[in-house]
Amino acid sequence: MLSWCYHPAAKNKAKTALTAAAILAFGIFVWWYSQSVIFAFLVALILTASLGVYFFPTRYTLAEDGLTVEFLGTKQVKRWNSFVRAAPEKNGIFLSPFARKGFLEHYRGVFVRYDGNKESVDRFVLSALNKKEANVV
Repeated sequence: MLSWCYHPAAKNKAKTALTAAAILAFGIFVWWYSQSVIFAFLVALILTASLGVYFFPTRYTLAEDGLTVEFLGTKQVKRWNSFVRAAPEKNGIFLSPFARKGFLEHYRGVFVRYDGNKESVDRFVLSALNKKEANVV
């Protein structure tokens, strides 16, 4: 079993402060322009939510039976037999339910982000998929 927490905001404080300042500045601009606290709050909320993967931690657990992704109180559990293809990339490994690339795979696949553990994650995922004779790219 392999488990880790991906939380880039906690690792790079300067980038996090700059991003939060930009969101706050844009919220203040919207408040100044529209004179509406509600619109300013909505803008700040939408920008923060759109950067949720950066601001909020994601916990990944790779086990013999499958993958668990926990993010903002939600838990997504996928068994290895639901994936057909794995594509290692620079920042993570993409697990797809389709044998070939297609436009739907980004909606149905799972992107597992690395946190300084690329080799061990790739090894674990590829061996788990090879056990079921998957098509690994």
